[in-house]
Order: sequence, then C-alpha cells, then structure tokens
Amino acid sequence: EEAQERLSKGWVLVDVRPEDDFARAHAAGSANVPLFRLIAGASPKQLLQRLAFSAQGVKPVEENADFVRGISALLEETGARGVVLADAEGGQLEATVSFRDGKESRGLVGSFRLLQEGGFAASSVAHLKGGLNAWARAGLGFEGGEDYVVEAKTPVVADYKSAGEFFDAEGRRAKQDGSRKFSDKRSGTGPSQGMSMLDPFGTWSVALKKAREGKGDGEAKGP
Repeated sequence: EEAQERLSKGWVLVDVRPEDDFARAHAAGSANVPLFRLIAGASPKQLLQRLAFSAQGVKPVEENADFVRGISALLEETGARGVVLADAEGGQLEATVSFRDGKESRGLVGSFRLLQEGGFAASSVAHLKGGLNAWARAGLGFEGGEDYVVEAKTPVVADYKSAGEFFDAEGRRAKQDGSRKFSDKRSGTGPSQGMSMLDPFGTWSVALKKAREGKGDGEAKGP
C-alpha cells in the first residue's frame, strides 16, 4: 500500500533484476535498471566466472557499474520524484524471528548504493519490502512475455508466514499449512539459492533425510 501511494504521487517503480528476467515478466509500468548484468565479455576472468557460476547452476552475473547513473538518467527522463526499487523476494532492515539481522535483498543493496554513491536523499529512495512476490500476491498487474511466477528461494520473513515456508520461534523450518513437505536443495542450486557449502552436492542431506524417514522421525530439524 505504501509503495502504491508513492507511485501515485509521482514516484517510479524500478525493477533491479537482470534484463532477461524483466523481459519475461515485470510489474506493470515499471522500468528496468539492473543491479547486476549478465557476464557478456570474453576476457579470461569473465570466461572463468561464467564457468564457475554455471557449474553451480547460478546465473552468471556481475555488478552493474552504471547502476547509479542509470537511475539518475531515469529520474531526469521521467521527472519522477523518487524511486521504489524492487527485486523478486524483497528484504527488510528490521529483525524478525526468521532473520534476526534483517533480510538482505538486491533492492536494499541498490538503495544503499544510491544513498552512498549517488548522494540521493533518503526521502527519495525506497524499496519494495515484499518484492515482486508480494506485488503478485496482492493481485497487482504484470507485463512481459510470460506470466510472473512467485518463486521464493529463501524462507519468507515472519510477516509473510501466509506465503509459505518460514522458521518458527525455535529455529525449525515450518510451513503455514502445517505440512512437513519441504523443497529439497540438490547439487546445482548454488549457495545463493540455498546450497550448503558444507554439503555442495546434497549427498549427506538426502541420506540423512532418508534415514529419518526410515526411523519414522517426522519432525523437521531445520532447513
């Protein structure tokens, strides 16, 4: 509601996801200034980066050095009073049961860059707390070549329990519907999508799950 109010007062919604994600589906009326871009160069470093990312099943991207300039150009072009930055999942600075140090997001990182690098006034920068997932759940419009798909890669914060998975007060993974079926992370999802660095191929995680099922242990013991 706060974002909608800002947009109605002359702010612009900026999608900070990569260009290809924006092209597939984005919030109606939003503009795209990506915080990260696909690694397109052919230098040895960039080739190695693409190989490393691909090996983990992660999209090969690098920081967009022109992000702040892109936002400034957009504001000058549109005459907007401020920007609301949006990524897929959203984040927040406030601590919650699930995220005791807050939840980092690309929207928040982009906001920080605008304040620190671009000298933007704090009163002209905001981020979409629940991300485009919350935009979709609110039934707001989308544009693009495909339908927007809500795909949370981390458990949602306590404020959004109704959306799916979260961590309860005891730190255990839980679901709002009470079921015990959780998505398993396998090799290739990458650290940014939940892969454990201690178990990169998911071998012991899957084995442990099977052992628990064999013993009839139905309690979830964490993510």
